[in-house]
Amino acid sequence: MHPDAQVWNERYLNERDHFLRRQPYGLLRAFAAQLPRGGLVLESAAGAAPAGIFLARQGLRVIALDVSEAGLRLAQERARERSTGISLAVMDMNDPWLPDESFDVILNFYFLSRHLFERYRRALKPGGWLFFETFIQDAARSWNPAHTLEIGELESAFHDWDIQKYAETWRRRGFKAPIPRRIVQLVARKPLTKGK
Repeated sequence: MHPDAQVWNERYLNERDHFLRRQPYGLLRAFAAQLPRGGLVLESAAGAAPAGIFLARQGLRVIALDVSEAGLRLAQERARERSTGISLAVMDMNDPWLPDESFDVILNFYFLSRHLFERYRRALKPGGWLFFETFIQDAARSWNPAHTLEIGELESAFHDWDIQKYAETWRRRGFKAPIPRRIVQLVARKPLTKGK
């Protein structure tokens, strides 16, 4: 079993109620009315898939991928409670294969694998939407470069896309994190022209 799967399976089992209560991120809710009413969504490192289920309830088809089987079982439970269908698969998201120009929306919340930048660039259809929110460097805290973006790094990776929102800001995240953490938010659309 993948070491990350062991860690996250334990978290999802021990903090089940917390993960079942999670709501879709505000960044996604803010742009939801602009998204297509149909199409295919990829939710990377989905866990209990609050964002994917939210979009599935709006009529989009959702594929939720995560290394944790326990997290995806919670997603399945949530989807059934809401009479919503989503597709689920256990996958290591650190360096996955994704089909070219297949997704209308890609969601990446609080997971970082820099390999995914290029995968997302290829996997989104022209005009498709990318939502990305994760931690960035914070001078007041120690940080692991493997799990934390540099200031400006995400904007630079998608500078040639139509950036709808970019913010480096602060956020309280989760009941165990009363102290704000520095985060980056990106909403960008892939250009309609080829080669981007």
